[in-house]
Amino acid sequence: MLLLLEARQETETNKDFYEFIIFPMLHDDVSKCVKTDPLIQKLGKVLFHRLGKERGADIRGRLRNLARLLMELKKHGPNQSLTLVDFIKPSALDECITATRNICGVAGSKTLNGTQKLLKPALTSKLGELLKKVAALKRAQSIRSVDETKRKESEDFITLFDAEWTDEISSIARQSSSEAKYNKKDTLPLTRDLIKLKKHLDDQILILLKKLEGGKETERGTVRKLAEILLAKIISFNKRTSKNDERRPKVIKKRKPVVKRSAASVSEQSDSDQDAENKGIK
Repeated sequence: MLLLLEARQETETNKDFYEFIIFPMLHDDVSKCVKTDPLIQKLGKVLFHRLGKERGADIRGRLRNLARLLMELKKHGPNQSLTLVDFIKPSALDECITATRNICGVAGSKTLNGTQKLLKPALTSKLGELLKKVAALKRAQSIRSVDETKRKESEDFITLFDAEWTDEISSIARQSSSEAKYNKKDTLPLTRDLIKLKKHLDDQILILLKKLEGGKETERGTVRKLAEILLAKIISFNKRTSKNDERRPKVIKKRKPVVKRSAASVSEQSDSDQDAENKGIK
């Protein structure tokens, strides 16, 4: 009876997984790779069980990133029928590193430290987490099936990954990300566009207020729209004032000059203080 309940629950979980994760996915070569690779689907089911259908878009994005990595690995591999589990072994880590660089894109310029700059540094951390996760899944499956060869491959892959991934990918990605953030151009909107936006928001606020005052429309949608427009006006005002504050010249307060006194004046001051203290005692 217990086995039947577990089988029924697993069937319902698989049904929900395909309904909320697989079927809404864009139909292309990447989704085809997701649907045909057992290890990618296993990862998807684990993520779906942990995150739920509310995070469906996030789960689909992770699976598609992993599928792109697998497609890049197969592109330069000798056998196109290989699956992701075949690349989770220590001898294939260099191929995974090369495929990650190809997916993230290598810029023509270099960082200040002389390393090659990556175009999508944020994607490297996502791919690294996914690779380590599927390696752990392969290890768990091999332990359950008592497959010592696959268990040894996955454990050695994880050990080698921890030793080399940071130097080969993560550190370069951090340098690329920090320099891209530092060199990012702050594009300011034109004055005429800001004037048009302000006029549009003011007109919409007046229209919605008249509707609410007249009592013709008391629907929740009108109030919600008014709240959204007011929020947009506040955000645009705060953004404008913050930019003005950045452009405003900073006022540097001058410190008062320190008057240096000689030893004689200090002794005279101490004598006068002592006399005043003695008079007070008397």
